[in-house]
Amino acid sequence: MLLLAGLLRRARPPRRPSVRRLSGLLDRYGFVPPASLTPHSASDDGGAKKRRPKKPPYRPPSSLDRGGRPAARSDLPFDFRFSYTESSPGEKPIGLREPKVRDAQAEDPAPAAKRELEEARRRERERVLGEPLTPAERAFLVSKCQKSRTKKQINLGRDGLTHNMLNDIHNHWKNDEAVRVKCLGVPTVDMQNVCHQLEDKTGGLIIHRHGGQLILYRGRHYNPKKRPVIPLMLWKPAEPVYPRLIKTTIEGLTVEETKEMRKKGLYVPVLTKLAKNGYYASLVPMVRDAFLTDELVRIDSKGLPKSDYRKIGVKLRDLVPCIIVSFDKEQIIVWRGKDYNGTIQDNTQKTSVSVLEEESAGAESENGRDGLTHNMLNDIHNHWKNDEAVRVKCLGVPTVDMQNVCHQLEDKTGGLIIHRHGGQLILYRGRHYNPKKRPVIPLMLWKPAEPVYPRLIKTTIEGLTVEETKEMRKKGLYVPVLTKLAKNGYYASLVPMVRDAFLTDELVRIDSKGLPKSDYRKIGVKLRDLVPCIIVSFDKEQIIVWRGKDYNGTIQDNTQKTSVSVLEEESAGAESENGDQEQASSDWASDECSQLSSSDEMPDDKSAISEADSD
Repeated sequence: MLLLAGLLRRARPPRRPSVRRLSGLLDRYGFVPPASLTPHSASDDGGAKKRRPKKPPYRPPSSLDRGGRPAARSDLPFDFRFSYTESSPGEKPIGLREPKVRDAQAEDPAPAAKRELEEARRRERERVLGEPLTPAERAFLVSKCQKSRTKKQINLGRDGLTHNMLNDIHNHWKNDEAVRVKCLGVPTVDMQNVCHQLEDKTGGLIIHRHGGQLILYRGRHYNPKKRPVIPLMLWKPAEPVYPRLIKTTIEGLTVEETKEMRKKGLYVPVLTKLAKNGYYASLVPMVRDAFLTDELVRIDSKGLPKSDYRKIGVKLRDLVPCIIVSFDKEQIIVWRGKDYNGTIQDNTQKTSVSVLEEESAGAESENGRDGLTHNMLNDIHNHWKNDEAVRVKCLGVPTVDMQNVCHQLEDKTGGLIIHRHGGQLILYRGRHYNPKKRPVIPLMLWKPAEPVYPRLIKTTIEGLTVEETKEMRKKGLYVPVLTKLAKNGYYASLVPMVRDAFLTDELVRIDSKGLPKSDYRKIGVKLRDLVPCIIVSFDKEQIIVWRGKDYNGTIQDNTQKTSVSVLEEESAGAESENGDQEQASSDWASDECSQLSSSDEMPDDKSAISEADSD
């Protein structure tokens, strides 16, 4: 057996060198793997390793790179801008962050050709709008776009009316005749510009406005298939470089005076506090009114983005106008300038407002619905006996015309208004005021009977027939409410609101439920004189006014109405001074005396018809 095993061992084939020893069976059975199954070693490739190609470096998007596509063209008759409300072609930058591209075929038209283009554009807009909407059609569209009826809405935020928003508006107009636009943030400081740009760039018509909510109508002959081509902006272009907003020195002041003014501005009483993404349409009138008494105005903008309150400062600079002092500590501080010619002179440099406010904290005089009464003059002099200044709080009907209240207070008391915040006034007595030489003011022990004035609501409105007057009074009760008046509230913003509403609506309705009858009738008289407008009706405790047939669409701004101050009257001459004193001593009645009587009631239909027939 041992011999046989040795012979078999000798008969085996010789071993072949294997490329890789995977198992002991390979030597026993003599299997040689093919070259295709043999794994490649690093020595066979000569040490060469394949590397992934490097990624190209990141390239930020640019408005110049079209990716090989042809340049987009549109028939829109105006130059494209990212925002049409927050940028102006008149502002020249000092540098660009990316090259400016201009179409080689585009050329500036001659003035005559430009006028022809504008005229053709105006005619096309009138053709698309068609005939004016009837009151019933307007009311139907406005009610259809209310929040309770639809959720479709376009939000206009801090960037204003952007270029891509034009495409959104036309997309809404594809299915609906009108679209609701809600405006909030920085653009609402100048709502007139927002309304103008919306109508100009879209070709539509604003048929209703309530605060920051607009209803934009497309027109009777609008065809969605023929809408203009609006190439979209896929990213926000880089903003150009503009000059410094806050310079080292304010024009007309030295470096030391500028530093002193910036420090002083941080301690001025706050005019108002701005909410983030709020509605700021009343900010410009508030600053103008504050400049009547204060040299510096501070607006608290804590919580707002830095770009927002800086843009608000620029808008105030252009609209008020004023000079920007500082944005330190998130405060907008503006100065009215040296050449300001307000009617109420400013003596804040001589008298500290904060000290007078502390001294007069416990001394306050109420100015209610009767306005500045004769007995109130005695109360003011009694306060001046112990304090240099007195705080006057104004509420109710007189606040519709705050300028008249300020003028009468200075005229009848001889004092000076050194601060005003809303309906709160600080009345200063003067440096050389002597309580022992105060004027003798006999008190009125009862309110005199009011005289009888002409009828406030007549049978027919001037220029209309009896039937047209009745139809307008019925129609006025279904007009959307502009605002609701609170009892004994502050109504200084009522006149600007009515003027703005007359830009889009023929009739305006103000809800005065809960107010005494004499109050809302007096408010109607003040609106008639200040707006001006025509009183239609007071039915169902609603103040309904009409703008009239000859309304020309211009908003009259009476916030800067000039009236002769007391000091100017005294310096005019001895004759005018004596005349003013005689008038002041003989003026026993209130400056807010009612011009209404109990006989100002609406006549019934029979009497109206009989009077019309007799005419």
